[in-house]
Formats: sequence, C-alpha cells, structure tokens
Amino acid sequence: MQTEFIVKKGRRRLLIIFAGWGMDSKPLATLSHPDFDILAVWDYRSAHFDLRLADGYDEICVIAWSFGVYASQDVLPWLADRLSACVAVAGTPYPVDDTRGIPEAVFRATREAMSERALQKFYRRMCGSAQAYNKFCDTMPERDIDGLIAELDAIPANKPMPFNGWTLAVLTANDAIFPFDNQRRAWEGTRKLETGWPHLPDFQYIIDNCLIDKSLVQARFSGASKTYDEAAEVQRMIGAQLWDLLRRERPALSGEILEVGPGTGVFTSFYLDSLGDVDWLYLMDLTPQQVRIPAHINMQYIQGDAEMDIRQVPSGSLDAIVTNCAIQWFSDAPSFAVQAMRALKPGGVFAFSTFMPDNLHEFKAAAGVEGLLTPTTEQWSALAEKYAREWIRKGFSHTIEFSSPVEVLRHMKRTGVNALRQAMWTPSRLERFCKNYPCRVNGSCPLTYHATTQVWIK
Repeated sequence: MQTEFIVKKGRRRLLIIFAGWGMDSKPLATLSHPDFDILAVWDYRSAHFDLRLADGYDEICVIAWSFGVYASQDVLPWLADRLSACVAVAGTPYPVDDTRGIPEAVFRATREAMSERALQKFYRRMCGSAQAYNKFCDTMPERDIDGLIAELDAIPANKPMPFNGWTLAVLTANDAIFPFDNQRRAWEGTRKLETGWPHLPDFQYIIDNCLIDKSLVQARFSGASKTYDEAAEVQRMIGAQLWDLLRRERPALSGEILEVGPGTGVFTSFYLDSLGDVDWLYLMDLTPQQVRIPAHINMQYIQGDAEMDIRQVPSGSLDAIVTNCAIQWFSDAPSFAVQAMRALKPGGVFAFSTFMPDNLHEFKAAAGVEGLLTPTTEQWSALAEKYAREWIRKGFSHTIEFSSPVEVLRHMKRTGVNALRQAMWTPSRLERFCKNYPCRVNGSCPLTYHATTQVWIK
C-alpha cells in the first residue's frame, strides 16, 4: 500500500481514507476536517501498511471506498483499540463476487481489456456524468497501466478476513461499478445510508456529517456553561423523561455509576436524591463543570473523550452508565453503546437519550446544512435487540416558538447545540437564513427537537 498525509498538523485524531482501485492521493487532496489529520492510502498490490503512521493518535476514523473496503480489512484489526467511526462507501468486503461485489465476468473483462482508453472509460462510468468526469479530470490520478493491471491481479489473490467493526455502509444507488443490489446484500445487518450517488462519492459530505469536530463541541459547550441551565429547557425535559424510564427499572442507582456528558448537572439532579449504596460516581465530560454532589458520595470528575475512554473501562465493572443529550456528539454513537454494554455487569443498566435524524429540521433547512448522520429508531432497535436482555424506549418531540430566526440562533448558542458546524455568520448568510426560515403565518419561528430515551438491561 502507498500512503500520503494530505493533512498533517499534529492533531490528536486521524482519518484514514482507503481509496479505490486506480487512485492515488490527488483526488483526495482538497479534503479537510478541523479536528483530524488525514492520511490517504492507495495501491493494493501489497497488503503491507506501516502501522507507525498511526502512532500518537488517540482516535482513528476510517473511510474506505470501493476496493479500499476490502483492502483495509488487513489493517483495521491492528488499529481496533483506537477506532471509532468506520465507514464503508460504494464497496463491499467481497470485491469479486457475483452477488455481493463486482460480478466475476465484469471484473475479468475489465482486467483483460485494460488500456489507457479503457481506464478513461472506467473513470467516466465511476463519475456518473460528464460534468463530474470533467471535474475529476482536474485531479486525475497519475497511475501507470502496468501497475493498475498488477493491482487488479493482486485483489482476488489477497483474502483478508472480513472485518466486523464497520459502523456505517454508504450505498450508492447509481453505481455503475459495484451493483447496488450486491451492495445491499453484502451489508445486510449493518447500519446503512442509501444515496443516489454514482460510484464516486462526495467524500467531503461524508467527512462533514460522520466525523464530529470534538474541539468545536468542547469550545461551544464551554462557552455556553453560564447560560446553559437557563436555556436548556428541552434538555431538562428529555432528562425528566429518561429518568422516568430509568426509575421504572432502577428506583435507586447503586454500586459504580458512570455519567457521560453531565455538563452542568441537568440530568444528575434527577437521580441524585434516589442514589442507593453508591461505591463510586464518575462524571466524565470533555469540559467538566462544577456539579454539586453530596459530600457522603464518593465522586470523581474525569475530563476525557468518553467515546474513546469507554474502551479502557474493564468489562463487567460498572453497575450503571447514564447519559442525557450527549452521545449525538460522538462520531459513532452505536459503537459507544456496544462498549457501554460490555463495561456493565450482568444486570447492569445503560440509560441514554440522544437526538434523532429529524432533530432541528427547521434550522437545518434554513441554514442549508444536512445535520449529523445519526441512527434511526429502527437502527437503535436492532442494536438493542442484539445487545440488551431487556430494553424500553420512548420518543420525544417538542417545539419551541421564537419571535424571529435570530432568536433561534441565540437559543442555540446559549445551549451549545450550535456545535454542528464551524461557520461564520456573515451578513449575507444571516440574511438568507432569516429569509429561508419556515416561520408560521403568525410570524413565530418554530424549532423542533426530536429525541429518543432508552434504557437497556444487560
């Protein structure tokens, strides 16, 4: 494998992009994320990857495209202790397969007919349109035909074990390389996002919507600490609903308890008066705030990234893990849920709330942002059925009315939920936002929160 850092600024987090066949780093060179260094990988004639390239990083995310999905499986098990989001795009673990990959006859014909002319035809089919192909030509890879043929010859010969840590499969319905139905079959049982893309995906979209800028999250919530309690009406309502579900199963929490993302203690205040015989209460947050805890309770603040630090918690060591309105700020909340269940003792409880894909839909439509690729109700249910002995859930929806779109923005700033993007509100952008906001006939501006509250028993 060949590698090149396209972003290297000494950050704590690393994004590795395993490109498809026929690529080098040039088509990926403009990609960016404010919280990640980015490493491009291509050329799968050899399965060797220098693991030293990942040294020093606390968190590693992966986007693997096309044949890169298959080739990355030689590498990912060696990085598993630091992996969060692992996204497969327009490819499968079975590169040459009549029902789950590229049909064997198509692959063989591509190999036998390979030439400079055939390569350009492949790129055009990959791009899906003349406009996309013309844009791709500006960053055309520089690969020689003999090397590309050798790479095709190496692909069926290398048979890595399928990697079971994929967290999202992005399927491409207008794919002329990997048939869409084959993608569907290959990723049965994996969380999927179906798009209308051709084989060449929108990498920057995936980066923006799958990988959380945790430095921004930390900064925004820290900045909102003085106004959060007053403004976080909805978060308090969600916490009350979560506590109502939790106390049905655990009227009194006891033993060793971990709360993730306690912030100023909005949810902590619900269960504090009902604590039983507590050995330790751990409060873990990116930006720990001062939460008032009774002196007789053994309590420890932990400043850390719970998405990664949960992996260091010994299996079967905790009695309860609770978190309110926090895990949507993880790059891969479902993987955190799996790790939480691992860390619990048998009979332990995992209680959480998180926002859903249609959360704040009025703001996202007016601002022209897609929002985070958060799991659907069905995807959470599938995960619960797999990892929980018992589980209960309840949906949440609440709309706040504001006097103007500007008041919507002020509310979001005061609660920290503007951590979605790092973007400047220029006068022209603000004018567009106000013009596009879906205000009611009476002039009020709605902002709707959609969440789920769930309790899982191990």
